[in-house]
Amino acid sequence: TDGSPLNFPELGIFSEAYFIFGDFGFRGDLIFIMVFSFCCMGAILYLLYYTRLGLATRAISQQSVASLLCGIPTHQINASTFVLAGVLGGFAGCLAAASVGVISPLLTLPLTIKGLIAAVIGGLGSIRGAIIAGLVVGGLESIFLLIRGVNERDIYVFLLLFIFLVFRPNGIFGNSITRD
Repeated sequence: TDGSPLNFPELGIFSEAYFIFGDFGFRGDLIFIMVFSFCCMGAILYLLYYTRLGLATRAISQQSVASLLCGIPTHQINASTFVLAGVLGGFAGCLAAASVGVISPLLTLPLTIKGLIAAVIGGLGSIRGAIIAGLVVGGLESIFLLIRGVNERDIYVFLLLFIFLVFRPNGIFGNSITRD
């Protein structure tokens, strides 16, 4: 142990499934991870936009003092949001380790950097933008991997970030920055 990579257990029946469509092959465990991720994204979007917890969370993020004056228990909502973020982070870590087949402390750094890149490209503060940008960055990374190979794929993801920071610094769905 002591920081060395360990094998992550397989996902049971999903790890044995393999689907072939023409020239493309799809692993069953990766399809399960994709479906589970979409379910989590749908659940978090539903929670944020159609429940009282989501309304309170959005109110606190926009104006914490005004939401406190309206009677929203800010400490309880912040604690609930913190717990929800921890649960989603745990799911993401398990799914990432299952997709690679290895669990390691070094697994998190490239995923964190690409997550931040997706958040910047999508527009900071926009959950829908982060989801769409994450799918775009992942798809383009796979295309770069197919075309140029493993060694250069991160260069093109950073180049994509650079292009967005130069030509669209607020991201795809970001609001324009104004002074109060």
